[in-house]
Amino acid sequence: MSKRIIALLLVGILTISLTGCVDSEKMKESFEKGRAEASSQEDEAAAGSSEEVAEEDTDDVQDLKGSMFASSGNDEKADDKSEDPEDDVEETDPEYADKFEKAAHDKYTADSDDLEGTMIWTEGKVESFEEKDLALILEADDGKWVISVGTNGSEDVKAKLKDYVGKKIRAYGCYAGYEGSYDMPILGVVEEEFTGDAFRLETPDGQNRMTEIAGYWDDPKFDYRGGLGNLAWNMTSTWLDSEEVRTWNETAKNLAYYPFPNYAAGSYLYREKLPDAYAEMEGKEAARKVTEEYYAGSSVKDMEDTEVAGLPATRSHIMQEYDGIDYPFEHLCYIIISPDGYYYALGVAEPYFVSSLLEDALESIVGSAGYGDSWFKDAGLKITPQGDFNFKALSKDGKKDIDVTGDISIEETTNGAPKGCKKVKAVVKTQMEDEGFWWLSVFDRYTGTSFEFGDKLLSTPNYDDVKKGYVRILHGDDWYDIAVDFDLSGKALKKTSTITVTCPADYDGTVFQIGYSSKEIGDEVAKMDLDVLHTIDEFAAYDSNGHEYLYYSALDE
Repeated sequence: MSKRIIALLLVGILTISLTGCVDSEKMKESFEKGRAEASSQEDEAAAGSSEEVAEEDTDDVQDLKGSMFASSGNDEKADDKSEDPEDDVEETDPEYADKFEKAAHDKYTADSDDLEGTMIWTEGKVESFEEKDLALILEADDGKWVISVGTNGSEDVKAKLKDYVGKKIRAYGCYAGYEGSYDMPILGVVEEEFTGDAFRLETPDGQNRMTEIAGYWDDPKFDYRGGLGNLAWNMTSTWLDSEEVRTWNETAKNLAYYPFPNYAAGSYLYREKLPDAYAEMEGKEAARKVTEEYYAGSSVKDMEDTEVAGLPATRSHIMQEYDGIDYPFEHLCYIIISPDGYYYALGVAEPYFVSSLLEDALESIVGSAGYGDSWFKDAGLKITPQGDFNFKALSKDGKKDIDVTGDISIEETTNGAPKGCKKVKAVVKTQMEDEGFWWLSVFDRYTGTSFEFGDKLLSTPNYDDVKKGYVRILHGDDWYDIAVDFDLSGKALKKTSTITVTCPADYDGTVFQIGYSSKEIGDEVAKMDLDVLHTIDEFAAYDSNGHEYLYYSALDE
């Protein structure tokens, strides 16, 4: 069995300097700039996700924002103080600490410029997070330190740093000068250039770890559906895919993505036929055997049985060393056994330690994974024949259910579609007995992926006539770019809604959903980040208070 999983991280990205510490002058400039500039954040306005019927005549596309494309809401910001200081965590012996000397606080003063660049470590309780400087104030036994993690300051990084407040941590880095405004020495945990040293922050149990990735990290948006074979998951277009490892196409057997260039960290995804010797084994036993085979001769720190997309799997931390590289890599990897005789590997790797940031990204990918050729069938949903319909909606005052009657017709045509594509157009006519809320949406039957999206999805080089962007769907070994346009016309109680899906001519996964909604459902969807993909069961309108929804396709099947 080849060991291509672990090789993926080593191709095309190892342009790494093994020397150089954090630039103390740049850090001081950053602190001064942070205090000189007042920072403020404006909340984005969130649109509702259910359709409230207007009194006046309109054909304005904004009237349908509720039923289709809501703006993303804002995450609540974490408090600076932890409500649960973890003083009693089980401490473990620090790894890769031999290059660092334990810092004596009184040695690092305003007159110790000659010590800048010294590799040191310290530990203590985090007193506060200084957001303007992207730094922690840490109280060690013999004095306080400014712990700097660079200048990038993504929201994910800030959230991780805030989570350290009130907790005991260890910091490994280098002395970066004395900060006069704090009257404290600075310990920098991100080097000026990429490194082979194990700079990091970590809790004493080693479970919550921030590595040098923090200095370069941008919050990933999981904005398209990716995968291999019959296993699909949400992936981010903001990460670089390695053309040296593979050429992007529907038959690729291995994929690799990197959060930023020239840093030996990233994710890898692999698919291979299960060896005959393992084919008759119980799924979790086979997953363990594959894991052990791939990492034979490596240090397996831990391995546990789990499931991914309902399939047997293992989750493992492994330390791997490579010829010609003077530092090890830590891998966090899922090995998944599929019923079609393949195994899949989804993992991340980084020098010395996998950061909690990279681990969280992997968990997002794995958590979105789905297996099979029809999410719709597995969810127990059924297609209703086109034509007349009747369903319950909620009145505008929220006090009663009202009847919505109407009809739906769906047609497929290549007229006006880009070459090799078609348009799937649903015309939905509705009449209501009173003003109220109702839901209209569209999704992919094979993966359950909703075609609802925000304003920051991918561009549309092949779909010049659509207004926003497209959703990328994987079915089997084939990729499909799906674009959606919509229109609304009519009067207060009598409307015509038109949804047009532009897709490759051989794609047959479009399903339209109609049914109940409310102001509360709209508020919930308005909080969702629609710049990333969601399956329709993540929406509040999927199963609201037992109301049934209607599902339609062009072929009535």
